Amino acid sequence: MDYKIVVVGGGGVGKSAITVQYISHHFVEYYDPTIEDSYKKQKHVDGEVAHIEILDTAGQEEFSCMTEMWLRGADGYLIVFSVTRQLTFNEVRYYLERIERTKDDSPKNIPITIFANKVDLENEREVTQDDAMSLANLNGVCYLEGSAKERLNIEEAFDGLVRIIKKSRKPVENTGKNAKKNLCIVL
Repeated sequence: MDYKIVVVGGGGVGKSAITVQYISHHFVEYYDPTIEDSYKKQKHVDGEVAHIEILDTAGQEEFSCMTEMWLRGADGYLIVFSVTRQLTFNEVRYYLERIERTKDDSPKNIPITIFANKVDLENEREVTQDDAMSLANLNGVCYLEGSAKERLNIEEAFDGLVRIIKKSRKPVENTGKNAKKNLCIVL
């Protein structure tokens, strides 16, 4: 099955570092602003082969006109912010609104995970876990905290998003007591 994931967020939050960690198990030390990079990975998620295409987008405002095109064709979204910069957390609402407008649906009906990056810099934290979780809960989307540098919750973010996309593609079969629970991981 094919899964197209778009990674969005402000400049310098670690979108490329997260993506490269997932694809090649390597941490990118230097910051080089991205315009657009596309990656492909094939792996087993829950015993099924997943063909994952990841589009790593620009966080720079001058490229925001390109974002709508990227958002339109995606199956799922990873919205990244840095726990060390409040401004990047404030931008999460902007990306949620852009996705909602582009998909013409509520975020709770769209496979979205908000990823708080750079938790390895806890002593520089400006965004509390409670504030971020509240925003995710308010919008009905998943929330994870992690670190590209320490490879913390990188696999969980992308594989979890694949699971959410897969679940969103299936018709609702069972809404009783034995219905599957939301596959969202909250840390």
